[in-house]
Order: sequence, then C-alpha cells, then structure tokens
Amino acid sequence: MKRPSTHKNEKIRVQVYTGAGNLVADLRLHEATTIRKLIARLAPDLGVSRFRQKILRNTRLLDDDDEIRKSTHLQVVLLNYIPTSAKNIRRLIDASFEDSESEVEELLCKPQDVNASMPRGAKVNNANGATTALQAAASANNTDILKLLFQAHADVNRNGNDRTRTQQTFVDAALLEAVAGGFHSLTQLVLEARADPNQRNDQGRTPFNVACHNNDEKMATTLLMARSDVHTRHEPRNEYDYETTALCACASTNCISGIKLLLGSSVHVDGQLNATALWYAAWHGRTEAVEFLLEQRADTEKHALHGGTALCAAAFQGHDSILRKLIANLCDVESEAAVRLFQEPLQLAMWSDNPDTVKLLLDAKANATGVKNNTSVGRMHQLQLYQSTVEVRTPTLDRLRLYQYLQERQTQAQAATASRNLSGQEQEP
Repeated sequence: MKRPSTHKNEKIRVQVYTGAGNLVADLRLHEATTIRKLIARLAPDLGVSRFRQKILRNTRLLDDDDEIRKSTHLQVVLLNYIPTSAKNIRRLIDASFEDSESEVEELLCKPQDVNASMPRGAKVNNANGATTALQAAASANNTDILKLLFQAHADVNRNGNDRTRTQQTFVDAALLEAVAGGFHSLTQLVLEARADPNQRNDQGRTPFNVACHNNDEKMATTLLMARSDVHTRHEPRNEYDYETTALCACASTNCISGIKLLLGSSVHVDGQLNATALWYAAWHGRTEAVEFLLEQRADTEKHALHGGTALCAAAFQGHDSILRKLIANLCDVESEAAVRLFQEPLQLAMWSDNPDTVKLLLDAKANATGVKNNTSVGRMHQLQLYQSTVEVRTPTLDRLRLYQYLQERQTQAQAATASRNLSGQEQEP
C-alpha cells in the first residue's frame, strides 16, 4: 500500500548569498513567491531599499516578476546610487509633485538617492517650492507617491533646509506639509513612518500648534494620539513677540474644540508663558473663545508680559463686545480693585483712538485720571511693536470728539459735586 504523498507540504528553501559568498538569508517558504516580494523581505536585514537590490541565479539577472517555485541558491547584489545632478533631482521632485508614479519608479530604480536635495544655487520649481521629493509629494497630498518614496527609505524628518539657509526661505518637513494642508490620511501615513510629532516650522510652531491654528479638530486629535507635546512653546522671534502654546493658538483662531481637547489633557486654562489664552482671544476678537474661557474660570486680571490684562488687549483693539463680557465677568465692578483694573484699559483705548471703547469703560466706572501715565504710554508703545501693522497715530476727529466727551463728563461730575454741596449747605440750620 502506497503512503500518502507529502509533496504539497514540502517547504521551499531559499538561500541568499552576497557576491563574497556570505549567507544573507536562509528562508523556508510555504508557497511560491516573486522576486519583488523576496527583495522587500530582505530590505530590513540588508538595510537598503528594494530599488538598490538585484537578484541573480547562476549569474542570470532575475526580473521582479519572476517566481521562485522550488528550493534554490540566489545571489543579491547591492547597487550604489548614481551621481545625482540638479536635473535628476528636479525630475524626481516634479514627478512626485505631479503624482507621476511610473516616472518616480523609473528614477528610483536607477537607483537615485531619494533624500538628495537641490544643491545650493540651483533654481527650485516655483510651482511646488520643494527641495526634496518627499516634501513635494506631501505638499500635493500624493499618498501613493509617498508610499513609494518611503519604500526607497526617504527620510521622513528631512526638510532640505541645509541648502536654503542663504536664500531666506524655509521648507517644512513632510509632516508639517501634511498638517498645514489638512491632509488627514497623509498625516497618518507620515506618522506611521515615525515622523517627529514635535518638529517645528520657520515660525517655531509644531504640527499640533499648526492644527490648532487651522481649527482642525480631527488633525489635532490625531497628533495628540501620536503623543505630541501640548506644552511645546512657540519661541518668540523678537523681544515683543510672545512665547505661545497650542492653547494660545486655539484661542487666537476661535478653535473651541481644540481648547476643549487641551483642557482635557492636563493643560491649565491660565497656563502662563508671556500671555494667557484669554489675552490672545481678546486681542484677536474671538468672542466664542472668550466666552468659553470665561466659563472655564480664566483669570481676567492676569497680565501678559507687554500687553497688560485681557481687558487691555480688548480695549486697545476696540473689541467692545468682548470688553463687555470681560467686565460682566468681574464679581464687583464698583470695587476699588475693579476701578484700578479699568484704568489702564481706559488709557490704552484713548491712545488708540477708540472713543466708543472709552465711553464703555467710563460707564463701567473707570477712572479717567492719569491719562498721560508713563506706564500706559510705555504699554502703548509695546503693543504697537507687538502688532507690527499699527502705525504711529496722529490726532483725528474721533480723538477730538473723545477729548470733548471727557471734558463734558468732567464738567458733569463737577456740576453734580457742586449741586450736592449746595444741597448740603441749604439743609444746614
């Protein structure tokens, strides 16, 4: 009686050697496979991409689509990169940007170094502005091209700025390009390729800061899951710029969902660097953010480094509706502390030609004395420097009306005092 055949259960043994005769891999396969799959399997052990590997059997070069159906000995040859010229680099960048997968594959198979950037002095394509292929693919949301470049061992954190330092330009790495463009699938792909979630752009902002600034809750959540540091600071570029965090970015752009995410991840509502989130929301006129931060018991009396309190920011910018909310949030508007708190916003409103704001503050019991206080004059100068677009202002019709209004208020106050004194004298026996 014949025994059952065990031929189907036999494994295919594939031994791969280098040209020097060193064993690279001894594989036992359960089924037939292609040379392309074998090369992909060898890539992690060899430390080179599939584009730099060629497989030979008995000195014959095998194609990627050739199949291995039985046990065999193979030889792997590792290719060196071709000399990279500005022309070839530009071709790869442009093909990556234009989503030309066949051309990208052709260039990588030469093999061409995927991380080569445009040399200094070489003209960059103005259509994409990229200096590496990965940046071009990320900026155009070309997911398939990005996968191909990662197969070629593209450096996910490379930004190519080593060649642009003298040109006053800055090119973001792939993750920042993906986040800035709002490309969610691409962002997930780049993060899976181990991109640094806390890298910075030319303004010192991290991807998480950028997502918050763009009011992109889904992107911010993705980056939080990737362990982005929510406390990472945006470093100031000059002495009048402020250090900020993601919470400040959310407040500046009215991103309520982002604020909720951050406050739910151990960030304090009054986390103080140079200015609070409430100050930023007031400065930029973000009503909803101000309302939400006040609901979270943000401190209206906390001072920024140069810009005073949130009241000062709203008064200087003339955001009267926000100013009303901040005033209403004070426990005792008529207390001595509140009156002192109003004085600087009043002076700043006057200096920035906001007569309606001045009236609002005066009606809220602000003290109109000390208008030329040196501290407030200095604060005005600092705020002008912080907001670079503010020009030195000259007296206007609104300012003249403002001074007239103040004079009328002072006359009314004096008349009321005189009337009370007269009534008191008439009541005396």
